[in-house]
Amino acid sequence: MGCGFWDISLIACFSLVLVGVSAGSDELPPPENLTLSMSSDFSIIIQWNRPAGLDADCKVQYQIELYLQKCPPSGTPKRQWRTIDLSHTVEEMAKEMCLKIFTLPVTCPNKTKSEPLYKNITKHPVKDLSCVCYSREKMNCSWSLDSDISDLQLYYGKKGILKPCVSYIYDGFKKTGCHLYGENFLIDTYHFLVNGTEKGVIFQNHFDIDASLSVKIPPLKLNITTDQKYIYFQSSKPDFPPSCLKYHFYFKKCNEDEKKISGTDTTQRLEYDESCSYTARVQADFLTCGAGESKMSETVSYGRNNDPNWPLKVSMIVTPLIVSCCLIVVLVLCRRHKESIFPKIPAPPLLLKDVLSNNRDKGFEVGKLYEPHEDVVEKISVEPESIYRHAEPANTV
Repeated sequence: MGCGFWDISLIACFSLVLVGVSAGSDELPPPENLTLSMSSDFSIIIQWNRPAGLDADCKVQYQIELYLQKCPPSGTPKRQWRTIDLSHTVEEMAKEMCLKIFTLPVTCPNKTKSEPLYKNITKHPVKDLSCVCYSREKMNCSWSLDSDISDLQLYYGKKGILKPCVSYIYDGFKKTGCHLYGENFLIDTYHFLVNGTEKGVIFQNHFDIDASLSVKIPPLKLNITTDQKYIYFQSSKPDFPPSCLKYHFYFKKCNEDEKKISGTDTTQRLEYDESCSYTARVQADFLTCGAGESKMSETVSYGRNNDPNWPLKVSMIVTPLIVSCCLIVVLVLCRRHKESIFPKIPAPPLLLKDVLSNNRDKGFEVGKLYEPHEDVVEKISVEPESIYRHAEPANTV
């Protein structure tokens, strides 16, 4: 009895072991050579090979599960698919994703699902993608990287119609940006996909950029002209829709404070003052259709400051100087040639002296004739000449 009991126990134990081995042998093998690649339309392409060792009449399918967490996942998948093909495209993007795939029997008797395979998908490496639009058909985009990724690729365009970047911007051997051109970037939101492989783990980053909100207008050129009546401030035209631009002209006249004129025209005019100098600069903004502006242009000068009373002041200074110089010249000439200019006057005749003397004595009365003084003549008696030429001798007694 006892021996029969032990025989039955041993048979039962061996049966359980054989059942376990049989169960293990009924598990299907997992897919082989699982790979992930990025599509240009924000999709992940999953590819694999048929499991090895399957019977010819064994038909299988594959179940794919997507988790928004790192591998190995836990909980319920966000999405799942079943397919008999050897590839599948997943259109999903999140900060962290885990793909799980395993084999399921279709017409494989006594077979069970395989062990799962896992693949991580991350979007960490590319950060801070931003774009600046320099014209309606030119835009530069740049990003930062945590590590060097040799197979990094950028795709851009409207959703569903993406194309690769053909002009990368490098920092050494590292791709840090892309120069985009050849289409109007201002009319719609653009989608960007950056993908690659980091340390054997595939990644992709997805960005949406509205270029009209990041416009950077190149500095404008200012020209100043005048027609003697008006002065004109003329700005160059950037390559943006004219209806989206507004121009701001800053100018100074003479020594006045700076003033501002704004408008949608590239030319502004003011009444021209010839006695004033003008300095001006210009800036444009894109606020009508988005956001952005240009840097201030270089300052341009025109004319010079003049005193409106300058001719009068000059005449007040120059005229006295000219008159003084003329007087000095006249005096010098008169002194040098005084004998020729002012000859000596001869003494007046006696009659004229008498006239002058008589006038001094009696005064000159108008209407009277001149009456000369009567000359005083002394009477001289003349004795008859003696008949004797010699003195008579004295009488003697």
